[in-house]
Amino acid sequence: MDKMKRFQEFKDKTTINVNGEITPAEDAKISVFDRGFLYGDSIYEVTYSDHGQLIFFNEHLDRLYNSANLLNMTIFLEREEIIKEALKTLKQSKLERAYVRIIITRGETEINLDPSTSFKNNLIIIVKPQPPYPQDNYTKGLKLMISSVLRNDRKSINPNAKSGNYLNNVMAISEAKKLGFDDAIMVNHQDKITEGTTFNIWMVKDGIIKTPPETSGLLKGITRQKVIKICREQNFNLEVSDFSSQMLLEADEVFMTSSTKGIMPIYQVNDKIFNNEKIITNKLSALYDELIQEQIRNKEFSYL
Repeated sequence: MDKMKRFQEFKDKTTINVNGEITPAEDAKISVFDRGFLYGDSIYEVTYSDHGQLIFFNEHLDRLYNSANLLNMTIFLEREEIIKEALKTLKQSKLERAYVRIIITRGETEINLDPSTSFKNNLIIIVKPQPPYPQDNYTKGLKLMISSVLRNDRKSINPNAKSGNYLNNVMAISEAKKLGFDDAIMVNHQDKITEGTTFNIWMVKDGIIKTPPETSGLLKGITRQKVIKICREQNFNLEVSDFSSQMLLEADEVFMTSSTKGIMPIYQVNDKIFNNEKIITNKLSALYDELIQEQIRNKEFSYL
């Protein structure tokens, strides 16, 4: 299938809400003077729904507002309004299992960098089908490379601000795809592992689970926080600490976490092939799946 036809099919299955108005994808528009378009001056969150129930939606909204604070962005929208519009868009989509992307831009402006000239946000909500990932991704795992593209330093744009400025990550995944890998892991200027392009990274060595700290330059993933909590409640041996590329390559198991993928094993990093048994990865995955089922049962954010 050519790219244009595939994109058209994607649009046909997508429901879009722009500032409270649900519109066909072909008609969804924002101004060319929007700061998100001009400068990547926007924040966003991605989550998904299952059985008509949004997963960890409160946590995603908390992080959305935290991103705004980190970027000194005023959100002129009430939290309840964002919730209402998200549920309205999901209901319109009629999808039981959906990908949900919420974008808030700083709004329209004169063409200058000064953010104080904006006066109104633009809210865009994109809902599309979220089919399950291939089972092979969970039984075998992904093939990643350690990118030569460094993660943004915390002193430039704090990675905990989930902003629309993603070119750093785009360049990393582009490098990985060209070399035949599924995705990329990024390091900081000290060669310490930070995270992947859209996911947090974990390693297991001699029964000890390790994930980098916030100070390494990562986004505090929602799933990452849930897995840290599981590890502590279930008495897994967990260390939130820095580790190098070399330490990652010497691990017994490597896995990643993200909101839409959950826990997914990594079978290869660069030329290193990892343990096929994935004992700890599989245990954590089962416990995390139980947590997702609890979310589905509580029906806090149901729309069907």
